[in-house]
Amino acid sequence: MRETVLKITHIASGDLWAGAEAQLLTLCKSLNSTKELNIEVILLNNGELENRLRSHNIDVFVFNEQKYNSYQIFKKIRKQLLISQSQLVHTHRKKENIIGGLAAKYIGIPSIRTVHGDIETAQAWKKPHKLLINYLNWFTGRFLQNKLIAVSHELRKILIEHYPESRVTTIENGVDIDSILNNAKMAIPSYNTEKFKIAIVGRLVQVKRVDIFLNIAKYCTDHLPNLDAEFYIFGDGPLMSELKESSSKMGIDSVVHFQGHTDNIHASIAQMDILLITSDHEGLPMTLLEAMTLGTPVIAHSVGGITKALKEGNAGMLIESNITEDYVSAIEKYIDDPQHITKIVSSAKAEINDNYSSELNASLYLSQYKSLL
Repeated sequence: MRETVLKITHIASGDLWAGAEAQLLTLCKSLNSTKELNIEVILLNNGELENRLRSHNIDVFVFNEQKYNSYQIFKKIRKQLLISQSQLVHTHRKKENIIGGLAAKYIGIPSIRTVHGDIETAQAWKKPHKLLINYLNWFTGRFLQNKLIAVSHELRKILIEHYPESRVTTIENGVDIDSILNNAKMAIPSYNTEKFKIAIVGRLVQVKRVDIFLNIAKYCTDHLPNLDAEFYIFGDGPLMSELKESSSKMGIDSVVHFQGHTDNIHASIAQMDILLITSDHEGLPMTLLEAMTLGTPVIAHSVGGITKALKEGNAGMLIESNITEDYVSAIEKYIDDPQHITKIVSSAKAEINDNYSSELNASLYLSQYKSLL
């Protein structure tokens, strides 16, 4: 057995597979490969994240929230922390922040959280339990946890409005470059090579603004017939039925393809001509970093960490106003200037290698762990 310098316990929901889960997997893989750390992960749901973690020989414990209430989960987490002799707890998302932060404080070890996306400021007054969760999440971060990690500098600026500035730092997401490139080489059903392929990737929820993507598809179909494009939506979520109905009403079913969850998203992204990111707000999307790694040009709303990652527009095209016409204009510019696309793709790949590798990401987290111990 290897000598363990630090025992770290991550706590996450694991109920879905999206950007935050992809980043957690990437981070745990990198951290677990160092001789200085031993990583375990506690999840509140069985699912894709659990399976992927186990496939990389990472210890996983599932205390299913469908079976246990929050107090029972708290007791199970507390017991597991004592059994594993964990030295630090690292939480992700609200419920895990609250339960994990309390459990860590109870047994006297430090805890940190990663904030993967913007704080939702709208107060759901008709749902008092959500207000309570929001308050407890804030209280835990303000008084019980030792550090808050923002995935972009813009997100950090938002967090320091709610938490002490000295306890909020930025660690940008990282990607496993070799793994992504290898995944892209694996065989999957090929998409229509004669069509210009435009994609969006993500959970089908309101903040991702897939409705704008559908409007773009409608506009291109009606006004740019020479483009001969098809539009691919990768991901699942609560808005799936509503978006499919909208696509049908708009008369674009023949060119819009709902792909659902895709096991090998990297191979699919690699076959796309353009990736769009139309979100109202973001932290630092893993999809963005993956597309940059794969050489797929990106057109994205200039929010969160996207602006910096795309080098103010030198590694991708940025949209200031999140409206259909601006995305269409950017698509036309890409088509009209292929040399510019080549330059952007090259710049994006260099940016990933220099600043967004999983090794750099893991080393920064390791430094934070050590500073707290």
